[in-house]
Amino acid sequence: MLPNEIQQLICHIAITQSENSVKTMLLLLKVNKLWAHFVCSHYYRHYRIDKYVTFIGFYNTIVSKQTVLPYGHYIYSLDLTPINKYGVDMRTHELIRHCPNLKSVTLGHPTSLKPTTIRWMARYCKQLETLSVGALESFPFMLECDFSNLNSLKKIVFSTTPLLNSSLLTLPRSLQQLHLIRMDSLDTETMTAFFQQRQTKRNYEKITHLAIHRCPRLLENMTSWLPLNHLKWLSLSGLDVRDEHVIALLSMPGELDRLELKNTQITTKTLNFLATARSCDSAAGQRRLEVKELRLDKNLNLDNQQL
Repeated sequence: MLPNEIQQLICHIAITQSENSVKTMLLLLKVNKLWAHFVCSHYYRHYRIDKYVTFIGFYNTIVSKQTVLPYGHYIYSLDLTPINKYGVDMRTHELIRHCPNLKSVTLGHPTSLKPTTIRWMARYCKQLETLSVGALESFPFMLECDFSNLNSLKKIVFSTTPLLNSSLLTLPRSLQQLHLIRMDSLDTETMTAFFQQRQTKRNYEKITHLAIHRCPRLLENMTSWLPLNHLKWLSLSGLDVRDEHVIALLSMPGELDRLELKNTQITTKTLNFLATARSCDSAAGQRRLEVKELRLDKNLNLDNQQL
């Protein structure tokens, strides 16, 4: 018998180079249980749902009690963006129950899913590392969620999520990356409390990656709460970002591996200030922020020559 690695390679080539991958997959599934395992590992690991009809067929396959293999165990990522507007919360909960190896879940924007979904993920998805939460179209009030039991979560993305400030404080100790998109409810006081909590409590991972997109309330007094002693990567984007915000940031002592400025209103004033960042501030006697890598993208007041 051929080694497992060779058999797996044969399955991979047959599926990826076939003109009709679905037909090929069905044929390979019938060879033996080992080949069926290889096919499912390839086909379901990052399964993409493009429409509601596809989702229903996918759901019926995963939750069926009459399956040869535990298909849900092969799924590592789940993106519900294309179908979340159809009110799929009950089916999603059942799907999550059958997918214990999920590492990434995107609920989409806007989503019809409820806070209960978070509790189901905490209960059944013990390996979940990345979660993206959009606005809740059927939830007219501020949302209270408890994320504290998502013990493996490393990255979370909030996009216009009507989140109570207190819910931010429930983010688990394992979190390392925080992305905030149009989060108008968050303010300086909330972010200060969030980062103070993570610095004072034991066994909390440090936030090393932070992205802020179109959150104007967070730009004012940003330097009062940014944890530059831990941050490695910072992204600021949106037309609310101006020279004074970035220069205030660059005036702080510290070091960043990467700074991204996208679609902002910064000018050459910021670039000129950045060019002198390695020099000492004669007034304060402190070094300015050292940026190892700067990425500029679609900033309206900068042309290609200035980049």
